[in-house]
Amino acid sequence: MKLLRILILPAALLLFSSVIISAVIKDQPTAHSDGSAIIVEWNTLDESGVVRFDVMRSTDVNGTFFAVGSREPTGNNSSYKYTDNQVFKATGGFYVYKIRTYFGDRPPVDSETASVQHLSSAYRRTWGSIKAMFR
Repeated sequence: MKLLRILILPAALLLFSSVIISAVIKDQPTAHSDGSAIIVEWNTLDESGVVRFDVMRSTDVNGTFFAVGSREPTGNNSSYKYTDNQVFKATGGFYVYKIRTYFGDRPPVDSETASVQHLSSAYRRTWGSIKAMFR
């Protein structure tokens, strides 16, 4: 009987956390590059108990994620947008984002990930100049 409880508890916690995130984040977050920054967007359903949303970034799907910004909840059925201007300093790369939802009385829950290939505008301008030289 004790072994059964040990097996059931982790499964119940996993199921409970997936129900929480599906009740908060409506769809998987999206991320796209505009040439100078990356825009991360997400929509919510029920924001009951939500304290804040942190935008987390990594350069690898299985890598370490770091908080790059946050948004305060504005109410149920809201749309959020975060512009990551810090990537402008890089010449480009692959970035992965997720939304970490913090609750007042429960552990934080992470959304699914959204990945984007970013090519900064400075890099694009340089490449355009090189191409123009050979025309």
